[in-house]
Amino acid sequence: MTYTNASFWICTFLFALFSIDALAQDTLGWNYAHQLYQKGAYQSAGIEFERIIYQTNHPEWQAKASLQKANCYKQMGLFWEGQKCLEKVNLMFLNDTFHYNVHHQAALCAYLGERWNDAEGHLVQMENFVKDSNLLAKSTFLKVLVYNEQARWAEAKEILLKWAVQKGKNTAERDSLKALVEANYTKRKIPRLKNAKAADRMSTIVPGLGQTYLGYPHEGALSFLLVASSLTFAFYYSLWLEATYVTTFTVGSYFIQSFYYGNIRRTAFLAEKRNYKLTRKFNDPARQLVLALQHHGS
Repeated sequence: MTYTNASFWICTFLFALFSIDALAQDTLGWNYAHQLYQKGAYQSAGIEFERIIYQTNHPEWQAKASLQKANCYKQMGLFWEGQKCLEKVNLMFLNDTFHYNVHHQAALCAYLGERWNDAEGHLVQMENFVKDSNLLAKSTFLKVLVYNEQARWAEAKEILLKWAVQKGKNTAERDSLKALVEANYTKRKIPRLKNAKAADRMSTIVPGLGQTYLGYPHEGALSFLLVASSLTFAFYYSLWLEATYVTTFTVGSYFIQSFYYGNIRRTAFLAEKRNYKLTRKFNDPARQLVLALQHHGS
Protein backbone atom coordinates (compact mmCIF):
# COMPACT_ATOMS: atom_id res chain seq x y z
CA MET A 1 0.00 0.00 0.00
CA THR A 2 1.38 3.39 -0.95
CA TYR A 3 2.10 6.03 1.67
CA THR A 4 -0.57 8.27 0.08
CA ASN A 5 -3.25 5.63 0.50
CA ALA A 6 -2.10 5.00 4.06
CA SER A 7 -2.29 8.71 4.87
CA PHE A 8 -5.79 8.89 3.42
CA TRP A 9 -6.98 6.02 5.56
CA ILE A 10 -5.41 7.57 8.63
CA CYS A 11 -7.46 10.69 8.01
CA THR A 12 -10.60 8.74 7.11
CA PHE A 13 -10.64 6.68 10.27
CA LEU A 14 -9.06 9.24 12.59
CA PHE A 15 -10.77 8.93 15.96
CA ALA A 16 -12.20 11.88 17.83
CA LEU A 17 -10.09 13.23 20.68
CA PHE A 18 -11.36 12.52 24.15
CA SER A 19 -11.99 15.44 26.47
CA ILE A 20 -10.16 15.43 29.79
CA ASP A 21 -10.49 17.77 32.68
CA ALA A 22 -8.25 20.80 32.10
CA LEU A 23 -6.42 20.44 35.41
CA ALA A 24 -5.77 16.76 34.75
CA GLN A 25 -4.46 17.62 31.28
CA ASP A 26 -1.92 20.01 32.69
CA THR A 27 -0.94 17.61 35.46
CA LEU A 28 -0.31 14.75 33.03
CA GLY A 29 1.23 16.91 30.33
CA TRP A 30 -1.57 16.09 27.91
CA ASN A 31 -1.74 19.59 26.44
CA TYR A 32 1.97 19.60 25.73
CA ALA A 33 1.82 16.20 24.02
CA HIS A 34 -1.15 17.31 21.96
CA GLN A 35 0.64 20.51 20.93
CA LEU A 36 3.58 18.45 19.69
CA TYR A 37 1.18 16.29 17.71
CA GLN A 38 -0.49 19.34 16.15
CA LYS A 39 2.93 20.63 15.09
CA GLY A 40 3.70 17.36 13.33
CA ALA A 41 6.34 16.30 15.88
CA TYR A 42 4.86 12.82 16.02
CA GLN A 43 7.86 11.05 17.51
CA SER A 44 8.17 13.55 20.37
CA ALA A 45 4.40 13.50 20.90
CA GLY A 46 4.47 9.72 21.04
CA ILE A 47 7.14 9.83 23.74
CA GLU A 48 5.00 12.24 25.78
CA PHE A 49 1.92 10.05 25.45
CA GLU A 50 4.03 7.08 26.50
CA ARG A 51 5.09 9.00 29.61
CA ILE A 52 1.43 9.68 30.42
CA ILE A 53 0.64 5.96 30.12
CA TYR A 54 3.19 5.12 32.81
CA GLN A 55 2.56 8.19 34.93
CA THR A 56 -1.10 7.48 35.63
CA ASN A 57 -2.84 4.40 37.01
CA HIS A 58 -6.21 5.49 35.68
CA PRO A 59 -7.35 2.90 33.04
CA GLU A 60 -9.27 5.46 30.97
CA TRP A 61 -6.36 7.88 30.74
CA GLN A 62 -3.99 5.05 29.90
CA ALA A 63 -6.33 3.97 27.11
CA LYS A 64 -6.67 7.52 25.80
CA ALA A 65 -2.92 8.05 25.82
CA SER A 66 -2.40 4.69 24.08
CA LEU A 67 -4.85 5.67 21.36
CA GLN A 68 -3.01 8.93 20.81
CA LYS A 69 0.37 7.22 20.84
CA ALA A 70 -0.88 4.74 18.24
CA ASN A 71 -2.09 7.65 16.16
CA CYS A 72 1.43 9.10 16.26
CA TYR A 73 2.75 5.78 14.99
CA LYS A 74 0.21 5.79 12.16
CA GLN A 75 1.22 9.26 11.09
CA MET A 76 4.83 8.04 10.88
CA GLY A 77 3.78 4.95 8.90
CA LEU A 78 4.74 2.62 11.76
CA PHE A 79 1.57 0.58 11.65
CA TRP A 80 2.92 -2.54 13.35
CA GLU A 81 4.12 -0.46 16.30
CA GLY A 82 0.72 1.23 16.51
CA GLN A 83 -1.02 -2.13 16.54
CA LYS A 84 1.24 -3.48 19.30
CA CYS A 85 0.68 -0.34 21.35
CA LEU A 86 -3.09 -0.81 21.28
CA GLU A 87 -2.89 -4.52 21.98
CA LYS A 88 -1.32 -3.70 25.36
CA VAL A 89 -4.34 -1.68 26.52
CA ASN A 90 -6.20 -3.23 29.45
CA LEU A 91 -9.88 -2.98 28.52
CA MET A 92 -11.26 -5.05 31.39
CA PHE A 93 -13.02 -2.22 33.24
CA LEU A 94 -13.68 0.11 30.31
CA ASN A 95 -16.93 0.79 28.50
CA ASP A 96 -18.09 0.01 24.97
CA THR A 97 -16.67 3.21 23.53
CA PHE A 98 -13.16 2.32 24.64
CA HIS A 99 -13.51 -1.26 23.44
CA TYR A 100 -14.68 0.01 20.07
CA ASN A 101 -11.98 2.67 19.65
CA VAL A 102 -9.09 0.44 20.70
CA HIS A 103 -10.10 -2.58 18.60
CA HIS A 104 -11.13 -0.46 15.62
CA GLN A 105 -7.83 1.43 15.61
CA ALA A 106 -5.85 -1.78 16.13
CA ALA A 107 -7.70 -3.32 13.17
CA LEU A 108 -6.98 -0.21 11.12
CA CYS A 109 -3.27 -0.38 11.96
CA ALA A 110 -3.23 -4.04 10.96
CA TYR A 111 -5.06 -3.25 7.71
CA LEU A 112 -2.65 -0.44 6.83
CA GLY A 113 0.24 -2.77 7.63
CA GLU A 114 -1.28 -5.45 5.35
CA ARG A 115 -1.81 -7.94 8.18
CA TRP A 116 -5.31 -8.91 7.15
CA ASN A 117 -5.81 -11.75 9.64
CA ASP A 118 -4.77 -9.54 12.56
CA ALA A 119 -7.23 -6.90 11.37
CA GLU A 120 -10.04 -9.45 11.23
CA GLY A 121 -9.11 -10.73 14.69
CA HIS A 122 -9.55 -7.29 16.22
CA LEU A 123 -12.85 -6.77 14.44
CA VAL A 124 -14.10 -10.10 15.79
CA GLN A 125 -13.03 -9.15 19.33
CA MET A 126 -14.79 -5.83 18.93
CA GLU A 127 -18.02 -7.55 17.90
CA ASN A 128 -17.79 -9.90 20.87
CA PHE A 129 -17.27 -7.19 23.48
CA VAL A 130 -19.13 -4.16 22.10
CA LYS A 131 -22.90 -4.33 22.53
CA ASP A 132 -23.71 -0.94 21.01
CA SER A 133 -24.81 -1.66 17.42
CA ASN A 134 -24.34 1.99 16.44
CA LEU A 135 -20.66 1.78 17.31
CA LEU A 136 -20.21 -1.51 15.46
CA ALA A 137 -21.83 -0.02 12.36
CA LYS A 138 -18.98 2.48 12.13
CA SER A 139 -16.57 -0.35 11.28
CA THR A 140 -18.66 -1.69 8.43
CA PHE A 141 -16.43 -0.36 5.66
CA LEU A 142 -13.20 -1.37 7.35
CA LYS A 143 -14.58 -4.89 7.68
CA VAL A 144 -15.45 -4.92 3.97
CA LEU A 145 -11.92 -3.82 3.07
CA VAL A 146 -10.40 -6.55 5.24
CA TYR A 147 -12.68 -9.20 3.74
CA ASN A 148 -11.71 -8.06 0.24
CA GLU A 149 -8.03 -8.52 1.04
CA GLN A 150 -8.77 -11.98 2.44
CA ALA A 151 -10.48 -12.88 -0.85
CA ARG A 152 -13.82 -13.20 0.98
CA TRP A 153 -15.63 -11.22 -1.67
CA ALA A 154 -19.03 -12.87 -1.30
CA GLU A 155 -19.13 -11.93 2.39
CA ALA A 156 -17.97 -8.39 1.65
CA LYS A 157 -20.69 -8.04 -0.96
CA GLU A 158 -23.34 -9.28 1.48
CA ILE A 159 -22.27 -6.70 4.08
CA LEU A 160 -22.48 -3.88 1.54
CA LEU A 161 -25.91 -5.00 0.34
CA LYS A 162 -27.22 -5.00 3.92
CA TRP A 163 -25.74 -1.55 4.41
CA ALA A 164 -27.46 -0.31 1.24
CA VAL A 165 -30.84 -1.53 2.53
CA GLN A 166 -30.33 0.16 5.90
CA LYS A 167 -28.94 3.45 4.63
CA GLY A 168 -31.17 4.00 1.62
CA LYS A 169 -33.66 6.78 2.42
CA ASN A 170 -36.24 5.48 -0.01
CA THR A 171 -36.81 2.57 -2.37
CA ALA A 172 -35.15 4.30 -5.32
CA GLU A 173 -32.01 5.11 -3.36
CA ARG A 174 -31.82 1.62 -1.87
CA ASP A 175 -32.16 0.04 -5.31
CA SER A 176 -29.52 2.40 -6.70
CA LEU A 177 -27.02 1.54 -3.97
CA LYS A 178 -27.68 -2.18 -4.30
CA ALA A 179 -27.25 -1.99 -8.07
CA LEU A 180 -23.90 -0.23 -7.60
CA VAL A 181 -22.69 -2.98 -5.29
CA GLU A 182 -23.98 -5.74 -7.57
CA ALA A 183 -22.28 -4.16 -10.57
CA ASN A 184 -18.90 -4.15 -8.84
CA TYR A 185 -19.18 -7.62 -7.28
CA THR A 186 -20.31 -9.66 -10.29
CA LYS A 187 -19.00 -13.19 -10.82
CA ARG A 188 -17.28 -11.93 -13.94
CA LYS A 189 -15.29 -9.33 -12.00
CA ILE A 190 -14.48 -11.33 -8.88
CA PRO A 191 -11.03 -12.92 -9.35
CA ARG A 192 -10.63 -16.65 -9.80
CA LEU A 193 -7.45 -17.21 -7.86
CA LYS A 194 -5.03 -19.93 -8.84
CA ASN A 195 -4.53 -22.95 -6.59
CA ALA A 196 -0.92 -22.70 -5.40
CA LYS A 197 -0.87 -26.28 -4.08
CA ALA A 198 -2.18 -27.66 -7.37
CA ALA A 199 0.46 -25.70 -9.28
CA ASP A 200 3.15 -27.07 -6.97
CA ARG A 201 2.00 -30.65 -7.56
CA MET A 202 1.93 -30.08 -11.31
CA SER A 203 5.49 -28.79 -11.39
CA THR A 204 6.61 -31.66 -9.16
CA ILE A 205 5.21 -34.24 -11.59
CA VAL A 206 5.97 -32.44 -14.85
CA PRO A 207 8.48 -29.57 -14.63
CA GLY A 208 7.00 -26.40 -16.08
CA LEU A 209 3.39 -27.56 -16.00
CA GLY A 210 2.64 -25.52 -12.89
CA GLN A 211 3.97 -22.33 -14.48
CA THR A 212 1.83 -22.97 -17.55
CA TYR A 213 -1.27 -23.42 -15.35
CA LEU A 214 -0.51 -20.11 -13.64
CA GLY A 215 -0.48 -18.30 -16.96
CA TYR A 216 3.26 -18.27 -17.69
CA PRO A 217 3.59 -20.81 -20.56
CA HIS A 218 6.96 -19.49 -21.74
CA GLU A 219 8.47 -19.96 -18.30
CA GLY A 220 6.90 -23.40 -18.13
CA ALA A 221 8.45 -24.42 -21.44
CA LEU A 222 11.83 -23.09 -20.37
CA SER A 223 11.69 -24.98 -17.05
CA PHE A 224 10.81 -28.21 -18.83
CA LEU A 225 13.67 -27.79 -21.31
CA LEU A 226 16.19 -27.01 -18.57
CA VAL A 227 15.24 -30.04 -16.48
CA ALA A 228 15.11 -32.32 -19.52
CA SER A 229 18.47 -31.03 -20.75
CA SER A 230 20.08 -31.51 -17.35
CA LEU A 231 18.89 -35.10 -17.12
CA THR A 232 20.05 -35.78 -20.67
CA PHE A 233 23.47 -34.35 -19.89
CA ALA A 234 23.76 -36.43 -16.70
CA PHE A 235 22.84 -39.58 -18.64
CA TYR A 236 25.33 -38.76 -21.39
CA TYR A 237 28.02 -37.98 -18.81
CA SER A 238 27.61 -41.33 -17.08
CA LEU A 239 27.17 -43.51 -20.17
CA TRP A 240 29.47 -42.11 -22.83
CA LEU A 241 32.17 -40.59 -20.67
CA GLU A 242 32.26 -43.69 -18.44
CA ALA A 243 32.22 -41.59 -15.28
CA THR A 244 32.23 -43.21 -11.84
CA TYR A 245 29.02 -43.59 -9.87
CA VAL A 246 30.18 -40.99 -7.38
CA THR A 247 30.91 -38.44 -10.08
CA THR A 248 27.65 -39.19 -11.88
CA PHE A 249 25.69 -38.87 -8.65
CA THR A 250 27.39 -35.55 -7.86
CA VAL A 251 26.74 -34.10 -11.30
CA GLY A 252 23.14 -35.37 -11.35
CA SER A 253 22.41 -34.00 -7.89
CA TYR A 254 23.76 -30.61 -8.89
CA PHE A 255 21.50 -30.35 -11.91
CA ILE A 256 18.44 -31.61 -10.04
CA GLN A 257 18.98 -29.08 -7.24
CA SER A 258 19.55 -26.29 -9.74
CA PHE A 259 16.75 -26.90 -12.23
CA TYR A 260 14.18 -29.38 -10.91
CA TYR A 261 13.77 -27.94 -7.42
CA GLY A 262 14.36 -24.47 -8.79
CA ASN A 263 11.35 -25.07 -11.05
CA ILE A 264 9.23 -25.93 -7.99
CA ARG A 265 10.38 -22.85 -6.04
CA ARG A 266 9.70 -20.68 -9.07
CA THR A 267 6.18 -22.09 -9.31
CA ALA A 268 5.44 -21.06 -5.71
CA PHE A 269 6.70 -17.54 -6.43
CA LEU A 270 4.64 -17.23 -9.61
CA ALA A 271 1.50 -18.47 -7.84
CA GLU A 272 1.84 -15.74 -5.26
CA LYS A 273 2.61 -13.16 -7.94
CA ARG A 274 -0.34 -14.19 -10.12
CA ASN A 275 -2.84 -14.17 -7.27
CA TYR A 276 -1.52 -10.82 -6.03
CA LYS A 277 -2.06 -9.26 -9.46
CA LEU A 278 -5.57 -10.73 -9.73
CA THR A 279 -6.45 -9.53 -6.24
CA ARG A 280 -5.14 -6.02 -6.81
CA LYS A 281 -7.00 -5.74 -10.11
CA PHE A 282 -10.26 -6.23 -8.22
CA ASN A 283 -9.52 -4.79 -4.77
CA ASP A 284 -8.05 -1.45 -5.83
CA PRO A 285 -11.23 -0.34 -7.66
CA ALA A 286 -13.32 -1.96 -4.91
CA ARG A 287 -11.54 0.23 -2.35
CA GLN A 288 -12.64 3.29 -4.30
CA LEU A 289 -16.20 1.98 -4.29
CA VAL A 290 -16.09 1.52 -0.52
CA LEU A 291 -14.77 5.06 -0.09
CA ALA A 292 -17.57 6.42 -2.27
CA LEU A 293 -20.21 4.50 -0.32
CA GLN A 294 -18.76 5.64 2.98
CA HIS A 295 -18.83 9.25 1.81
CA HIS A 296 -22.42 8.78 0.69
CA GLY A 297 -23.42 7.42 4.08
CA SER A 298 -21.63 10.08 6.13
